Amino acid sequence: MLPVFVFLLQAAAPGAAIDDNGTITVTATRLSDLAAAVAACAAAPCPTRQDAAVSVAYASALFDDGRYLDAKRTLAAAVSRVKGAAAQEPIAVSQVYTAQATLSAHEGDQRITERATNAGYLVLRDGLGPTALPTLSAAYRRAIWEVRVGRAQEAERHLAEVAEAATAAGHAELADAAVLQQAQVLAWLQRRPEAFALLEGLAARPAAGGRGADDAAQVQRAALATAVRLSTDAGDDERAGRYLARFQTIPGGDTPQLLSQTEKPKPERGDTDDPSDPVGQDRGARGAELTGLRWADIGYWIRPDGSVDDISVLRGSRGREWTVPLTRWIADRRYTPSRGTTGHYRIERYSLTADYRTPIGSLIRRRSGNPRYEVMPLNEAPGAAQ
Repeated sequence: MLPVFVFLLQAAAPGAAIDDNGTITVTATRLSDLAAAVAACAAAPCPTRQDAAVSVAYASALFDDGRYLDAKRTLAAAVSRVKGAAAQEPIAVSQVYTAQATLSAHEGDQRITERATNAGYLVLRDGLGPTALPTLSAAYRRAIWEVRVGRAQEAERHLAEVAEAATAAGHAELADAAVLQQAQVLAWLQRRPEAFALLEGLAARPAAGGRGADDAAQVQRAALATAVRLSTDAGDDERAGRYLARFQTIPGGDTPQLLSQTEKPKPERGDTDDPSDPVGQDRGARGAELTGLRWADIGYWIRPDGSVDDISVLRGSRGREWTVPLTRWIADRRYTPSRGTTGHYRIERYSLTADYRTPIGSLIRRRSGNPRYEVMPLNEAPGAAQ
């Protein structure tokens, strides 16, 4: 539900296309082909769907390559070109906003993240109606953003609204996802009895309403795994054990679910002061005033017993010392056991970033506040840490 970019590389005419559901199919095999397609739309008007598709695909490729500022400029220009067609092509336009919000969260521009998140939701609400699945999915993303910036009360209310509306409209999968997130926010707000009540409701629900037994089991496993994690976070090992025992009685669902992890580390001062790092730097700012943007793709194995092994930094910006706390954090995770002898391999993108702020006595916004690590799963990874 959360990934923005879907790539299906094909040997066809270079470019990208977007379908009625917002899925982007990339037919370009080289970055230069996507760059040329975007340049063509910038030089002369092209259909909104085409512009949205090639712009999002190109920005995603730039993001993948660590060129965050180039991706930021690409999406800003695309928004300017396509926003006027929101009434005719709400899904295509909303995809550009969603991509812009995702990229800006990693790059550190929270002003753009908030604006694009809300704009993507409003475009779909006005174009498709408040109960359409794309609209409710955008409302879910808005609530997740509220969680990320600490607006827990608003997020809990909005998640409850999404769950209720999605249930009424028959969008069961989205409703379940909203309830799972709502439970975690309630626990964050120290309203644990309400959180566990929601999870118990999901865990005890039989297959019904046209959903198969496998779907019901998947929801039950996700609810119980979340209950284990919340119990562990609260220091209630006895309760966590009871939930884990129930989890192990549910058949199927071979995908590992996260059971526990420590608090995500915060960057240290030495990690953030590096004006020589060329990735995403604002020229002219002193190191003490700027958090240098860095990125790394970290891969790891989840072994059949649920432990994490073979963690490695696959690639990234110059210098890898800043990733050491992250690899330790990943190593401390515990997942549910799975069948087989190999396990599951996952890759996650980490960005060392910070919020833009305007220092006293300056007119220039700089990436200097709230240094943090942003994370995004890069391969199929239900239950991955966020």
